[in-house]
Amino acid sequence: MTEQVVRDSVEIGLTRIRLNRSFGQGSVSDAAIKLARENNITVIPGGCSMMFVEPLNIAHKCRRWFTGLTGRLPKEV
Repeated sequence: MTEQVVRDSVEIGLTRIRLNRSFGQGSVSDAAIKLARENNITVIPGGCSMMFVEPLNIAHKCRRWFTGLTGRLPKEV
């Protein structure tokens, strides 16, 4: 399913995508990341988009702090 979303992103010309992950695997897959990279799309794999918008609610603020503390805050690849 995620690979299809990446193919659709390629088709419409997106250059950046975020693959969401809360707990567990979420929408992140190695195949989707590889497909995006092969098509020059910047990928941010994991995390929740709500951790990066202002104003942060307390739940997402805590989640962002904790994932940063543990070194798992997603970065562009």
